[in-house]
Amino acid sequence: ALIVIPLYFIINIVYTLVKLAKKNKPKKVNKNKINILFVCKHNVLRSKIAEAYLRKLDKKINVKSTGLIAGGSPLYDNEKRILKSYGFNPSKKFNCLSKSLIDWADMIIIIANDIPKKIFKRKNPKVKKIIRIWRIKDSFAGASDKQIEKIITKIISRVNNL
Repeated sequence: ALIVIPLYFIINIVYTLVKLAKKNKPKKVNKNKINILFVCKHNVLRSKIAEAYLRKLDKKINVKSTGLIAGGSPLYDNEKRILKSYGFNPSKKFNCLSKSLIDWADMIIIIANDIPKKIFKRKNPKVKKIIRIWRIKDSFAGASDKQIEKIITKIISRVNNL
């Protein structure tokens, strides 16, 4: 069964999480490593690809991925096949955006094309977050292999240019 959650409700929840984050002191960051958080809508495809690829590229970076809403529809068969051909094997565990993940991240990369940047802004001048928006559209039911490969190659290219 598909559950539809209005976007204003989701934004309100994330806004509340960010507001709560202001009350806590930021955690000290290991100066030798940067913490990067990839965010997409469901943490099923795009953010998991970015996390897995960056993890392979650079062991000096702490990387996590999350979704604004944890878990959407499972991967389609052609998505699974194509991901395997690229050497990816995304886990079936889905993460949902939380205050602790926002606090943890030095850099937040919003991969989705429909998540507003302002929900990650904090007014605490001591806490500087680097926020990037990639605006990569999600896969969909019936997407061709070519469309899925285009999503994957866009993500790989953007990660390579970090």
